[in-house]
Amino acid sequence: PLNITWYPLPYNKGIRFLSPAINFVHPILFILFKLRLSQFHWLYCRSFMPSILGLLAKKTLKSKFIFDTRGFWVNERKEYGNVKNPALFKFMKKIESSIIKNCDYLVVQTHKAQKEIISWGLLTSHQESKIVLLPNSLDLNKFESSYNAKLNLISQ
Repeated sequence: PLNITWYPLPYNKGIRFLSPAINFVHPILFILFKLRLSQFHWLYCRSFMPSILGLLAKKTLKSKFIFDTRGFWVNERKEYGNVKNPALFKFMKKIESSIIKNCDYLVVQTHKAQKEIISWGLLTSHQESKIVLLPNSLDLNKFESSYNAKLNLISQ
């Protein structure tokens, strides 16, 4: 069996101007401390923002790095209107590309997401093998029958 220990880090949102700095610096210090003590050799980063730190750790401390996409965060920020500046969007896409190219494994939840990332042309055919499909588990037949049964109870 694998010897995996998870270290979820708290997200601070209490103090308006101080919280973003804490949320950025705390994981950096944590990673530096743990990697220096050789307590772990792999970083599993879920989503874009933590993966920036994973990429930095890979480049500077030679750790292994797993990027779990959980969607297309950069594109979503633009679609939702959170990123309106074209230069900022381009910069974020460049970081995302670097994360995708440099991670040791890339976890996606759907075949469609896998095909989308491959279509971007960032990975060589050899690198495409680092994409790992890890779908969310849901038996639609059980879900639909349970949902329909509840609807029938409500409508009676």
